Amino acid sequence: MSRKVVVTGLNFINSLGLSYKTSWVKMLQGESGIDKITLFDASSCQTQIAGELSKEFEEYSKSKIKKRAFDQMTRVTRMAFVCAKDAIEESEIDFNDMDKSKCGVILGVVSTGNTSSEKGTTNQNRVLKSMNNAMSAWISLEYKLTGPNFTVA
Repeated sequence: MSRKVVVTGLNFINSLGLSYKTSWVKMLQGESGIDKITLFDASSCQTQIAGELSKEFEEYSKSKIKKRAFDQMTRVTRMAFVCAKDAIEESEIDFNDMDKSKCGVILGVVSTGNTSSEKGTTNQNRVLKSMNNAMSAWISLEYKLTGPNFTVA
C-alpha cells in the first residue's frame, strides 16, 4: 500500500521578513538580518548581536491569531502558528473539501520558548503554554484537523 504526502504551501519567518518571498528577495540582495539585540537586555551575554524576528511580527501575529488564543500561546508558538497559517493560505487549500481525519500536523521543534518571561503566564497555564506539542495542536485546532498530530522535539 502506498502512502502519499502532499506539500501544498511554503513559508518561513526570520530576521529578514515575515514571509519567504520577502526573506528570499533580501537574501538574494545580500542583506543580513543580524543586528544588535533589542528584545532583551543582552549586556550580560557573550554576544550582543543576533538575528531577531522583526518588531513588526507582534502586530502582524495579532492580526492572524484570535485574542484568546494569542494570550494562550508563547511567542515561539505564535511564530509557528503564523508561519503555518500563511503557508496554508498561500496554498489555497480548502480543508472543507477533504476528510479532515486524514489531514495531520507534524512539526519539528527545539523548544516552545521560555514561559518565565511571557506576560500573562501563571503557574496554572505555564505547562500548557510550554508543551512541545502546543504548536501542532494550535494549528490542528484552527483548521479542525483530526489526523495525526505530534511534534518531534
